[in-house]
Amino acid sequence: MNLKVILIGGLITVLIIAGAIVVLLAIVTISYEQTIHAYPGGGGAYIVSRDNLGEMPAQIAGAALLTDYILTVSVSISSGVAQITSGFPVLHPYRVIIAVGLVTFMMIVNLRGVKESGNTFAIPTYFFLGVALFTLAVGFYRYFTGSLGMVTGVTPAEAEATQGLTLFLILRAFANGCTALTGVEAISNGIPAFKEPKSHNAGITLIWMSTILGAMFLGITFLGGHLASPPSSFPTTAAEYPTGETEMYLIDFLEIDPKAFEQRVLAGGTDEELLAWVRANSRKPSEQDIAQWSQGLLSSGPKDDAACQRFQGRLQDVATKRGVPVSSLFSVSTWADVIELDEDRL
Repeated sequence: MNLKVILIGGLITVLIIAGAIVVLLAIVTISYEQTIHAYPGGGGAYIVSRDNLGEMPAQIAGAALLTDYILTVSVSISSGVAQITSGFPVLHPYRVIIAVGLVTFMMIVNLRGVKESGNTFAIPTYFFLGVALFTLAVGFYRYFTGSLGMVTGVTPAEAEATQGLTLFLILRAFANGCTALTGVEAISNGIPAFKEPKSHNAGITLIWMSTILGAMFLGITFLGGHLASPPSSFPTTAAEYPTGETEMYLIDFLEIDPKAFEQRVLAGGTDEELLAWVRANSRKPSEQDIAQWSQGLLSSGPKDDAACQRFQGRLQDVATKRGVPVSSLFSVSTWADVIELDEDRL
């Protein structure tokens, strides 16, 4: 019950912060919509600041935007590569090379011009929007039908809380969330690339973009809170790697370095190669140790509130896969039983 109260309280706080960010997005959108009509030839923060405040404020705005866009590209590319390597773990060792290659590719395409780069990136952009909106639709359908479970089988990252939920921490979360607003100015800068009437079309595009952005931001925040995904160093929430209770039980028994094990799994290979690595990098238990461990595994169940939540989430996943309610599943109490259920042996 205490864990449930904490989760609900955290979700409410996150939704309030997300709502404030969306309100700010609306204010910025209205401001730039007016700028679009006032500067039909293109007007971003630098031009507007120079005309209304002078050269020094304009240079500060330009320097801030330059830093902002550099960070936007690096963070966006890194996030995208993290999603790809989460879905295809064999690529994880090459994530830096992939990220640098994508930045280089984007630079080359953008050097061809605004219209040319827009045409090139239109297809992947529409594909992303379609997939994201479809994911949100499925998520909300499962939420309203009661079949939306929680993220399970994830090894939480080790972290030590250094402060409570203070006003500074909330403001920091707000500032981090405001990165979602990055790029709103791009339409105001790129008015000449639109068809006539340019200002009208640019304004409509800006409103649609902000509406979609706000809806996606709130939707992902809401569903993410209900999924209760724990912080982990790898992989991303969109593609959680299934290292669960039984895997950690085995790692502890064989005294394997969890980080080294994770890196070896991500490097890919056959089951035989992974087994050979485990044998070479683990202790050599006796037959009696193995028998005791096996018996402990068969009788091991969730031992705290967090483990109970993951246990119920695994049961919900099995029920969803079978298309039946959880109450109709075979009654189980151990992790081994859950695996038996998942593999249709119970």
